Amino acid sequence: MKKYIVAFLCGALTWHILLLAFDTFRQRQGTIGGEVLVFPLLVLTFYLGWTVKDEIENLKRKENAQC
Repeated sequence: MKKYIVAFLCGALTWHILLLAFDTFRQRQGTIGGEVLVFPLLVLTFYLGWTVKDEIENLKRKENAQC
């Protein structure tokens, strides 16, 4: 249950960071700034993928054990 909550929060934070990066990109005055927000987005995306991969492997193991 804890992994599902973390995965949901990770997805919500990823969406929020993506919106922040987009807003910053639209309002930029020619200098680098908001693009730095993409790095936390990448970290959250990799963590979310890792969590989902573990859950899928657990489900496959349970399915194979039942058969």
